Amino acid sequence: MKLYDYILSGSCYKVRLFLNILGLEYDKAPVDFYPGKDHKKPDFLALNPLGQLPVLVDGELILRDAQSILLYLASRYDDSNTWFPDNAAARGRVQNGVAVQCRGGNVGVAARPLDPEGIGLDSKGELPPIVEAEP
Repeated sequence: MKLYDYILSGSCYKVRLFLNILGLEYDKAPVDFYPGKDHKKPDFLALNPLGQLPVLVDGELILRDAQSILLYLASRYDDSNTWFPDNAAARGRVQNGVAVQCRGGNVGVAARPLDPEGIGLDSKGELPPIVEAEP
């Protein structure tokens, strides 16, 4: 598994954090986003025509969006189903949380549905309601 990464990117940070939470080994491929603008060069554009980071390559699979990468990692590598439950209602809440943080661009909100503090599922296998932080 290889992560194309820029150390100052919040989206890349979310993916690095989750890879580490899951205990997954991966190769880092630093991209000189600034000042080098390597993400706009032909080699990188061949990998991601949108010229955006992060990009995760896992075998033959190439994912080009932090939210897609997070949900993929949870589905593929978390055998406990803690991070992306099989329960449809809980899964919907996780996807809702990811969508909300994507619009807001807030790493703190992004981490909430991924349950880093061990909030856990209730007796029905559902996540507690997501409460957005005050501005």
